[in-house]
Amino acid sequence: MVTILGAGGAIGDELVKRLAARHQPIRLVSRNPKLVPGATEAVAADLSRLDDAVRAVAGATIAFLVVGLKYDLKVWRELWPRIMRNTIEAAKRARARLIFFGNVYMYGKVDGPMTEGTPFRPCSRKGEIRAQIARVLLDEIKAGNLTALIARAADFYGPRVRTGLPNVLVFDRFAKGAKAMWLANDAVKHSFTFTPDAAHGLVILAEAERAWNQTWHLPTAPDPPTGRGFIELAAKEFAIQPRYRVLKRPLIKIAGWFDTTIRELYEMLYQYEFDYIFDSTKFDRAFGFQPTSYAEGIHRTAQEYRLSKSPGSATRPAIDPGEMLLPSEGTCEAWNERWGWSIDTWLRTIARVATRRRVLPALEGCPNPPRTGDPDHSMETHRVLRAPASPRIVQSRFQFREFDRVEPGKSPIPRSLQSGYGHRGQRGRALELFLLVRWANRCRRDWHRQEFAVLEKDGSGRLPWKSVARMPLQSDQPAWSRL
Repeated sequence: MVTILGAGGAIGDELVKRLAARHQPIRLVSRNPKLVPGATEAVAADLSRLDDAVRAVAGATIAFLVVGLKYDLKVWRELWPRIMRNTIEAAKRARARLIFFGNVYMYGKVDGPMTEGTPFRPCSRKGEIRAQIARVLLDEIKAGNLTALIARAADFYGPRVRTGLPNVLVFDRFAKGAKAMWLANDAVKHSFTFTPDAAHGLVILAEAERAWNQTWHLPTAPDPPTGRGFIELAAKEFAIQPRYRVLKRPLIKIAGWFDTTIRELYEMLYQYEFDYIFDSTKFDRAFGFQPTSYAEGIHRTAQEYRLSKSPGSATRPAIDPGEMLLPSEGTCEAWNERWGWSIDTWLRTIARVATRRRVLPALEGCPNPPRTGDPDHSMETHRVLRAPASPRIVQSRFQFREFDRVEPGKSPIPRSLQSGYGHRGQRGRALELFLLVRWANRCRRDWHRQEFAVLEKDGSGRLPWKSVARMPLQSDQPAWSRL
């Protein structure tokens, strides 16, 4: 019996295919396992509990630990050491061999290729946790208490991969006709492990007696392309132009304020700012393995997207760094998941809602002159709210300040900062997005609760607002003075 701890992920699914082809009985273990073709049984277990871990491994000859936890430092810090200790204890009691599927976080920033002999020098908090659990397993192996091995992979990609960054940033977006994205620096090389190769390598190691009690790098193609080169290869497979944008540190930092996963990703950006070369020469020579080339791997991944009826949704991850979620708004998260709204869509949608007269009218006493033909809406307020929705009107900080501190008819803004001027760069845009979202949330909290919960799709595919209602103010403070 072979047990897969953490079944249901990209590596676990590929492992089932490889092991089923060898007619081995397979037990799938996860919190909510699903029995898939080729598997013998499915067991629900929480590996952070010793009793569950012992029950999951009982009767197995080999256990693959391919667990993927939520990308959150607190979760990793709490669960990873416990899961590793419980799995080691369960393997000892069952007298099973253990294969731990790991990554390269513990190496830290490496100047040159990463090999099995690269020392642990983590430069991130997640890297420190990975180094800690790896040392626990290596100490057990060294003491002779357990037969095990560690198999490491680089960032991975491949068909039906929901969480791999190349799938999220490139393949998913090209399949939807959108621009691809890349992190930090598109001019440096970055190795990626093809998931079918990783699963094949795990099976080879499990069957080779000489492989045990060692650390191995799973087969990964040498001479990796740059980010730009990877995107160009993918675009060629989709027969489109390689249109993409690079997400720099400032933008990702801002996005992290709204999304926890993006915030957790920020400390790992060094992997995309410098060359990231993963060397699997030891494995390739020991087993005569030829890793799948990047051109072939990208072709097979893109082909899976093309054959799928809805490739974007089939591989859609929970997180997309190109999207920013409004904080603590379950409705907005549901929209983001359902329609994949981008940054620009959020900007325009918030602005469209805000410019509805019933949402934010200029109340009596507003010092700014009224717009011609509409005495209930001030000229300044209209211009400010319209600015985010129009590419011709530049967004800048003055749009979110109070407007009751100047004489009527006079703008408090220097000419250089008024419409048509200002900073149009990426950093300024990210800052204004944050300010706009904060302002919109303030409006919702103070004035109404239902304005963003009435969005529905009609037959034309547009997103019309059926109704927008405003609750009466609960104080005598003018609405415009709280912008």
